[in-house]
Amino acid sequence: MPMTITLTPELEAIVNEQLATGQFASAEEVVAVALRHARQQLEELRALIAEGEADVQHGRVAPLNARASLEAIRAKKQVAAGETMCDK
Repeated sequence: MPMTITLTPELEAIVNEQLATGQFASAEEVVAVALRHARQQLEELRALIAEGEADVQHGRVAPLNARASLEAIRAKKQVAAGETMCDK
């Protein structure tokens, strides 16, 4: 059954941008592809969540050390920025 939907100006602009690429024949096609993509992403996310929950139930987890994780992230950022401990 056909459905009429009102888009916000922002969403309408996104649809128009996609139409301008020439990859879609109509606004309906843009929305249909977007909805299928959203459904696929949701299914993938649910599968990952289920996998994580199964890991927890079977004890396949490691304790989180937030401080060590933050220090590792900071160190990677410093390396990426070309900094060393001597620069400080």
